[in-house]
Amino acid sequence: MNHFVFTLLTFSMFLFSCKKEDCSNVLPPPNWIELGITDSAGNALLWSGYNKDSFRLYNSSREIYLGPLPYGDSSRLQIRFPDLVNELDYYLELSSTDTDTLRFDITNSVEKCFTSYSLDKLYYNGVLGSNLVSGGIYDVVKGG
Repeated sequence: MNHFVFTLLTFSMFLFSCKKEDCSNVLPPPNWIELGITDSAGNALLWSGYNKDSFRLYNSSREIYLGPLPYGDSSRLQIRFPDLVNELDYYLELSSTDTDTLRFDITNSVEKCFTSYSLDKLYYNGVLGSNLVSGGIYDVVKGG
């Protein structure tokens, strides 16, 4: 009986002495990608050849807001991971006569303080592939 009580007290002390992770001073990892669309020569097309106010990203059930980047490269679109459904086709309407198809293969993992996301595959108009420029920044080649 004494051994049981001692074990129970030791376990209780251990359990209550563990502090929960303090997330108040931890910055979350980015939960978006920045997507650039270029021509075969590497020239950015999004803001030079199209009216950014006409861009839409949508699928059969919802439309996703494409807002301006609060910082970073203004020639790219910011697409938030939480807005996306994994392995589902999305349509990127660049103009009334030009719509491309995007499909995202995303992994998310719940960390101590936040959920982190990673883009494993990006399909552009049915073709697997993109150019990872740097962490979270991708380019795809239109017509290529």
